[in-house]
Amino acid sequence: MSQDTTTWEATLVRGLRMAVAESLGTHAPFGLDDSVLEYVEAESQGVEMETLPRDIAEWFGLDPRDPEWKRLWGHDAARVEWPVEAIAALTFRMIVDYLALHVTRLEERSGIVLGRQCRQARTFREIEAIATLVDARVRRISPSDDISKTMGRRLRPFWAQVRWRTEGEIPELPTGRFLELTVFSVLVLFLSLIGLAFSARLGRFVTDMQMTDANARTATMMITLVTISLVVVTAVLTAVVRIIYGSGSTMPRGIRTFGDLARIIATND
Repeated sequence: MSQDTTTWEATLVRGLRMAVAESLGTHAPFGLDDSVLEYVEAESQGVEMETLPRDIAEWFGLDPRDPEWKRLWGHDAARVEWPVEAIAALTFRMIVDYLALHVTRLEERSGIVLGRQCRQARTFREIEAIATLVDARVRRISPSDDISKTMGRRLRPFWAQVRWRTEGEIPELPTGRFLELTVFSVLVLFLSLIGLAFSARLGRFVTDMQMTDANARTATMMITLVTISLVVVTAVLTAVVRIIYGSGSTMPRGIRTFGDLARIIATND
């Protein structure tokens, strides 16, 4: 992942394209001398302009609150509100120039194993450097460490850093967990409404009839059967959702540990 100056700037450009696509939801091409404001107004999918500076900064591991970064985007600290028109002269080349000066560039890492240079070992050390860059609490990792557990809430920023530094050689993080939880929530809501409707109906039935011991036992049995049925149906639907959208893993298929990630990057390098 180490590059000379020319390659480094080219990598930043590709990373910027990935960040813009991620933020605005469009893969429409842009030239380095194109106006950022005009591009956003023409191509954004209903995304507010204010989100782009933050998304790009976080993609490259920068602080979106940094005064210098905000000045690049025409944000005057003396103003309470940020006039979008202030970035009318901002071009994508100006953003790349800023990134070239402020984004941390990885140093060449040693990958000597048994006296020989090992590409996978070097890649692993570079991945370790990215992990530390994203989360200072991560000092040392081992190839067998679980990526998701190690990075925790910093998983997506870490993955974004690795993706643009490897020029998109690794897959995006799956959205299966989000889809699974969304569909599951809808199903639970639907089943809850059915349960409430049935309970209301049963309550009316019990009120209208003379409550004897036999009727009470019947009502209790019906409520129990409905409850069990809802639990079973929910479990079955959850299993179906997992089959359709995957197991809900936060990692791409075949990548679980840092060693897996290093092997895939080294193979594609």
